[in-house]
This record gives sequence, structure tokens and C-alpha cells, in this order.
Amino acid sequence: DDPKPSQPSVCAACGAETGFPTDNLIAPRCDQCGADPRFDGRYRLDAIIGRGAIGVTYRATNLAGGASVAIKEMPFRHTDPEEVRRLVEREASVLGQLRHPAIPDYVEHMVVGTGKSRALYLVQELIEGPSLDDELDGEPMEVERAAWLTAEIARAVVAIHAAKLLHRDLKPANVMLRADVR
Repeated sequence: DDPKPSQPSVCAACGAETGFPTDNLIAPRCDQCGADPRFDGRYRLDAIIGRGAIGVTYRATNLAGGASVAIKEMPFRHTDPEEVRRLVEREASVLGQLRHPAIPDYVEHMVVGTGKSRALYLVQELIEGPSLDDELDGEPMEVERAAWLTAEIARAVVAIHAAKLLHRDLKPANVMLRADVR
């Protein structure tokens, strides 16, 4: 028996690295826990691409169409779950209508889990490219490039504020630079 071709992924059930079948002809199972490793049955979690004080961000693939997305996990355990859900539902509603070239497109959001494992997941367009923090890497930036990036970031923040939202974590590590705009 030849092993089925697979690629590394993160199990949505237990968080372990696992093999994910590339043929999709069989129901996938996590090598560690035996559960279906897909997130919401529709997304393959390809890798963890960020960790913050509140949650984790995954690079994921929408299995229906193959599009790469970012899935941000925000557990409710840090604050009042109903208040967080209400605020995030409002924010997601606004993000769903917000269109700006410097802001990742909203795909969907969902609340998954129960009790302490209950979390909000925000699915957005994946921005391919390094973070501003990566680009700086301790080196000074050319004045023209710094001025251009500052203006682009300011335009995005103005669009966010005009939509009555507040970016709560604006820092170089959270500013992604699209590969096609470098």
C-alpha cells in the first residue's frame, strides 16, 4: 500500500501538525487525534502565520475554490463573550461593506465552539508579502519609500475610521506589504 499523498497542515480540532490528503477523495483525519482536521469542514489550516496577545492567525485554503485566506481566531475567554460577540458582529458587518485596496477583503466570520473553547473566527483575504516589520529589519528605509508607505497606511486608517471602526493593533508587524506593491 502506497501512502496517500498529503501536505502538512494544522488540525482544527486539536491544533497538532498533521498530514492532509491532497486527493480529497477520502474524509481527512488528523494523525494525532483522529478528528476531521478541516476548519468548519471547508478550510484547510495550512500554517500558523501569527500569534498575538489575544489569538492566532492561520494561513488557510478554502477547499471549495482553492483560494488562500487568513483566518483570525479570537477566543472569548479574555472578556465578556456576549459583548465581544456583539462588537465583532458589528465590526464584521462593516468590514463586509468596506472596500479599500490597502485593507484585506472580508470573506466571512463565525463563532465556533462552546464554553472556554468558544471563539470568533474572522476570514479575510490573505495578503501575500512581508510585514512592514520584516521589511524594516533594523535597517533604515529610503525617505521616499517611507513617505509613500506612511501615506498609504494613513489612507487605510482614514477609510477604517470613516466606517466608524477603530484598528486596535496598528504596528509594523501587522502591516502587510503586498508582493505586487513592493
